[in-house]
Amino acid sequence: MNNDLLRVLEETIYSINKPSHKNNKRSAKKVDNLHYAVQRHLSLKLEDSKYKIWTKTVDKKEYKVNGFFFKKNSDIVILNKEKDKVIATIEFKMPLSSVQKNTINSITNMIGESTNIQLNGIKTFWIYCIREVTPVFNKNGVIQSFYKFDTSKYINLYEKKHNSGVALPYGLSLNIYKDNLELEKFREERDIGINLDRIHQEKSLFVEYVEDIKYNRNGLFINDYLNFIDFIVEEVKRNE
Repeated sequence: MNNDLLRVLEETIYSINKPSHKNNKRSAKKVDNLHYAVQRHLSLKLEDSKYKIWTKTVDKKEYKVNGFFFKKNSDIVILNKEKDKVIATIEFKMPLSSVQKNTINSITNMIGESTNIQLNGIKTFWIYCIREVTPVFNKNGVIQSFYKFDTSKYINLYEKKHNSGVALPYGLSLNIYKDNLELEKFREERDIGINLDRIHQEKSLFVEYVEDIKYNRNGLFINDYLNFIDFIVEEVKRNE
């Protein structure tokens, strides 16, 4: 499953960066294939007769879940068919533009949305796919610096989860990858686009986990997607 997720991630990066007049990075459909991959992986371990795994890709629309404060469209929803009850939600994030800013904002959103769902008695799980190093551009598309994703904030959050009173996702999967795009050698966003076009035409993209980053404690799974899926399945069945 770890490798399957990475292969679908490769296909997604191809799709997002293919030559187009549209900004595919901002498309709401950009991670539909990844939602479907998660659904497939869960379906292998949860009985079809008892559970329904809802995604927009298969069910043609997002499922609106009742939260404590407000209703929320969720990426993936696990329902108990017999009880017609939402057991868990899964949110999938793949920041591609303004990654440094969006990563900081996402922590706030994650805490707020998790509070809303879990106060209503529903467990929520989150999945992130993020490149380890991403360029930071100025308004002219020139690379100013590179942002390296820092796992320490998430590790600290989950180490303090039970004592802090902060409502974090019941489980969080951080999938930190590297690839052969060699973004660090370019000066402008335009040059990166040309290189992406070439790699897209050659179909030579290769994505893999960053080798020296792996963690599995307190509900936080870093580059350990397979055990994260098993964790969701165990918690879903525990609720029964």
